Amino acid sequence: MDESLSWEVYEQQSLWSLLCAESQYRESSMDYEHFILHMLQNIDGDSDHTEVLSGIMSLMRSATPTHTLMLHILSFDSAVSPFFAPCIMSQWLAKNIEFITLVLPAVYESLIAIEDSRVLQVLQSLSMWVQKPAARHLEKHLQSLFLDNDHLRSLSNRGEAMQQSILELQTSARGAIIT
Repeated sequence: MDESLSWEVYEQQSLWSLLCAESQYRESSMDYEHFILHMLQNIDGDSDHTEVLSGIMSLMRSATPTHTLMLHILSFDSAVSPFFAPCIMSQWLAKNIEFITLVLPAVYESLIAIEDSRVLQVLQSLSMWVQKPAARHLEKHLQSLFLDNDHLRSLSNRGEAMQQSILELQTSARGAIIT
């Protein structure tokens, strides 16, 4: 699969179409979690990987959000694609808001143990996602998930950049509650 990153556009589109078609006949989308995580880790910012990201987004439509998938998707480099994480989160939100509200606190818990640059990326992705119209479905959960969260408070002790990202996330959440 790593070799497919250097294939021509048509070849990559064909591969991802085949994978998406195959995933529809599987009983569980979890078969693809390891594969997706591997592909996300091998995408660099030096090349255009539109087909790979598009293929992953297509696979994610039928995938069940897990703690690991959420963490990796939210921490994906927004310089490569600023809309990747918010789009997948919005797809998942449309399918199953209750599950996301159960998994997000575990994602926050994981953030406490990882490096600051990745935490900042997750917070920025969440902030962008909350601004999306789909986040309006989160209204009853926004308070506990984004405003009054003990894990976010403990992250704010990590410096000015972290405090700024948390403030932006909370401002986005407040804006979503108001609109």
